[in-house]
Amino acid sequence: MAKPITMTQRQWTDFHYQLMQDYPASVTLIRSAMKRVLGFTTRRNNYYDKETEIYHRLVCLDFYSEKKRTFLILKYGEFLEDEDEQ
Repeated sequence: MAKPITMTQRQWTDFHYQLMQDYPASVTLIRSAMKRVLGFTTRRNNYYDKETEIYHRLVCLDFYSEKKRTFLILKYGEFLEDEDEQ
């Protein structure tokens, strides 16, 4: 299994919208289709920042193929950048 990619809820919203433009609805809504076509499934986590005392909602993309992970980074890299850099 390849290394997961973690993104904020805002990044995921923008990225998911783009995926819906590029692929049929079945790919973005059905986990098995997402895994087969895109090479990943999603997992949601909450992260508590002790310094700011705020919970952050994170979405993790769990990849099953390093090739598909690399392809996704090349094709959708602008959605995966840190929000601080944008």
